[in-house]
Amino acid sequence: MVSSNSSASIRETSPAPTSLDTLVSHLVASKRSLSSIEHVWRANEIVTSTRAYLENSVITSARTSFLRAGITTQLHTLESVHAHSKAIEAEGAKEYAGVLRTLDEADERLRRTLDTLRTTIVEHSLRPESDQRKNLLDFVDEGGVDKLLAAVENSANAAKEAHNELVQTNLGFHSDLGRIQNINHGSQSSLHEWSKKGAAGGSHSNMAPGSPIPDMLQSMEDRAKDMADNLESLVKHFDLCVTAIKHTEGGGDAAQRLADDLPEGMDVGQEIASAAPEPITDQEREDMLEVLANDADQVEEVLAEIRDHINEMETLFGDTTAYVAELDKDHSNVLEAFRQLESLEGRLHGFVAQSQVFVMRWDDEKAKINERMSELESLGDFYSGYLSAYDNLLVEIGRRQFMEQQMEKVLQDAMRKLDTLYEEDSMKREAFKTDYGDFLPVDIWPGLINPPLRFETAQVNGTEKVPDISKSVIQRAIHRVEGKHNFYLASSRIAEKTIPYETSPSTTTMVQAAGGPLQPQPQQQFGSSSEKDAAAAIVPDHAVVYDRSLARRVQRKIDWFLIPIMWFGYGLVYYDKAILGSAVLFGMTQDLQLRVVVDPSTTPPITSTQRLSWATSMFYFGMLAGLYPLTFLLQRFNIGRVLCGIVILWGLICMLTAAVNNWEGLFAQRFFLGFVESIIPTGFMCIVSGYYTQEEQALRQSWWFSSTGAWTIIGGALNYGFAQITGGSLRRWQYIYLLAGALTVGFGCVCFWIPNSAVDAWFLTEEERVVAVERLRKGQTGVRCQMLKKEQLREALLDIKIWLVFFMMAAAYTVNGAVSGFGPLIVSTFGYTTLESILIQFPLGGIVFVFVLLTGYFSSRVRNINLILLILCCLPVIAGCAMIWKSEWYPRAPTPVAGYTIIGFFGPVVFLIINIGMANVAGATKKSFTAAAIFVAYCVGNIVGPQLIKTQTLDRHYPELWLGLIICYCIVIILAISLYLHLRTENKKRDRLPWNEAERDKMAFRDLTDKENPYFRYIL
Repeated sequence: MVSSNSSASIRETSPAPTSLDTLVSHLVASKRSLSSIEHVWRANEIVTSTRAYLENSVITSARTSFLRAGITTQLHTLESVHAHSKAIEAEGAKEYAGVLRTLDEADERLRRTLDTLRTTIVEHSLRPESDQRKNLLDFVDEGGVDKLLAAVENSANAAKEAHNELVQTNLGFHSDLGRIQNINHGSQSSLHEWSKKGAAGGSHSNMAPGSPIPDMLQSMEDRAKDMADNLESLVKHFDLCVTAIKHTEGGGDAAQRLADDLPEGMDVGQEIASAAPEPITDQEREDMLEVLANDADQVEEVLAEIRDHINEMETLFGDTTAYVAELDKDHSNVLEAFRQLESLEGRLHGFVAQSQVFVMRWDDEKAKINERMSELESLGDFYSGYLSAYDNLLVEIGRRQFMEQQMEKVLQDAMRKLDTLYEEDSMKREAFKTDYGDFLPVDIWPGLINPPLRFETAQVNGTEKVPDISKSVIQRAIHRVEGKHNFYLASSRIAEKTIPYETSPSTTTMVQAAGGPLQPQPQQQFGSSSEKDAAAAIVPDHAVVYDRSLARRVQRKIDWFLIPIMWFGYGLVYYDKAILGSAVLFGMTQDLQLRVVVDPSTTPPITSTQRLSWATSMFYFGMLAGLYPLTFLLQRFNIGRVLCGIVILWGLICMLTAAVNNWEGLFAQRFFLGFVESIIPTGFMCIVSGYYTQEEQALRQSWWFSSTGAWTIIGGALNYGFAQITGGSLRRWQYIYLLAGALTVGFGCVCFWIPNSAVDAWFLTEEERVVAVERLRKGQTGVRCQMLKKEQLREALLDIKIWLVFFMMAAAYTVNGAVSGFGPLIVSTFGYTTLESILIQFPLGGIVFVFVLLTGYFSSRVRNINLILLILCCLPVIAGCAMIWKSEWYPRAPTPVAGYTIIGFFGPVVFLIINIGMANVAGATKKSFTAAAIFVAYCVGNIVGPQLIKTQTLDRHYPELWLGLIICYCIVIILAISLYLHLRTENKKRDRLPWNEAERDKMAFRDLTDKENPYFRYIL
């Protein structure tokens, strides 16, 4: 018997004799098994129904997907509309909150003013005696304030109501969208579970992705086919049973009888039972009976398999029906979502209109609120002015009291003098009469006997009497006036000594009359003294006309005082750094173990100067640590005192270098030396920007910065002299540091006399200080402010030009890191002796000195040429590096020495970067930050430079060093071009702004930054 899960092969067992009864029982069982045809029919029905479901579900799914996609698109559009409306709602809420906050602040200020008016009792002496006590508020009508506040409140409430309506509309809109969204996707969760089943089944249908029907149909068809095959095997078994009985004696009638009454649709076995049996051999009969016996054992298994198949198909069919029901439900939901979407779109115009209504109502109410707030502020200003005027009235009364007292005093003095003269005249007349009266006839002069003249005083106008107000009341009024910075009244009535009461020191400025000397001028103050520029203490808001010859004299005095100090001081800074390069030639590397053998196996052994590189870099790590704290210390406190103390400390640390006996100590000494020296460069840059105009700064910066070249020569000469020392208890390099430290201590003592700014420059007269400050008004850079301002720090951190200058400085100063620490050592590798290596530094120093001065001169004479000169000066540096790198290094080779010399053009490059950076910022805190940032970059470059020198690559001419420097200077050129374009664009934007000369003059000394001040112009 053959089935889908059973074998039809004959088992190799010996068959037992088979009786007729056994064959009949097999036939009966086989006949009974044929009733499974009903399961096969049911399987066919299930497959047919499932195919119909599949066709319908494809159509339903397609319709649903199409409709859902359209609804989703519409929902996205509506959500955008809703988002726009929500944005209007949020913006309205934000503006409303801002208006309320401003309104509350204005109301609070007004209430405080009114309370002050209410509590300020008018002096009784100012009013008639019959009047009762009154306060200042009794003389004004405050009813207008309440009306105005009520109007503002009504407008605010109307705006709030409009906003609430928009909120409710948006909530309804959001609710409708959410409901449609839920309906549109309501059935998708259950369908998603079916989709996972479909995905697990590996569906490849053309339906919506994940449909389980094709997989279930395939499974059903496979099972139906297995059932049909099993039924066919049962039919064959039945036929075999009939044939076996017919070939058994007495079995023909039994076969005929049992073949009747088969299940409906089963006509098998009839022909076999009625036909005569074909003759077979005994062996064939035995084989047939053996197969029959084996198949009879498998009938129940085949029936069980058919039942399992039909049960599984019923389950799958149930799942199919359920899935189709879900599809139909999903389709119904999408149809419902579509109907509700149509309804929502009908109301869409109302939603959109509500947003526009709110915008119009809010704009209208906001305009009303702003108008009334302006009235409220004006009213507040009026009441504040009223209160201030009352204080000034008390001051005026005090002044009049004093003037009356002075007049009475003058009058009394005059009467005393007149009485004295009268008595003296009377006595002289009597004496004359006694001496000569007897000789003169009476009628010779009728007036001879008249009495002397006598005078009386009489008040010719002004019958009112100045109220009698106590000095303490007037004194308090004066303090309130000064507290409100009404400086004109304070200065004109107090500084001129018209009121004999104790007052705070007044501040005056000098204004020049036509052709006359500068005279004191009252100054209008703004902000506290710590917040404004120091210049505001001696100059007014408006420009002051001054004599140009006087200005030139002031400029010369500033030059002769500051430039020599800065030139000498910065020269010491450079000399202090550069002497390390000479000291290593005088035995420091051996004494402090700065050179280490890394490979003794070669001849000569390979050594490393990495410790020397780090000793050079440690100085700049110290500078990095000290730049910002010491820079802001300079801004906050007295410049001269701070410089004096720190420079003397610097000199002591420098001299202590002679006491160092190992490389670790040198590292520590170099770090602290760099820390204290960091104050000099930034301090000098801030000093120059506080004394000189933008046009003058370039030349003055070049004067003190040129000391780097000059001190390369001076320091080299001193070192050359120390090289001649052959005796003594100290090493030659120790003498160098002792000299440098001693010079620095002396310089520190000189720094004590450096003034804070031109405002208090002791070497200028009062008149000259005014001119020194007034010269800076045009540039809008200010003089000095001692208050650290966070907003200026924030602006500086976000200012792109400062970052461009920073990276330019870092890239440009990598040369100095290599030259100052390793210059003589590098030159010695060209085949020169120690002393010759020192002397070869002179041409490099000369180039730095000469071309720094030249670029400074041209920058001061030709406007906006700084960045062009900077780019031109970069080219010789690049050429010099290439010459050293690629030329032959034979003993006393001229090409690398020439290349080394023209590298000195890095000096003008660095100077121009400093000048551009400092001349293009304003605001004291921002200038201090920029100065520190420039020298942070200076330190970074100096740290990186020495690390590019690898002793192991000496035979290849230090390729990392020269290639690195060439790349750095190409970066400088690119950044310079970028900065030029940026600054030029900024200037063009500012040139398009309206120009107000008076406003520009006022803003010059408000300690504004370059970005805050529209009248600031950048130099290129």
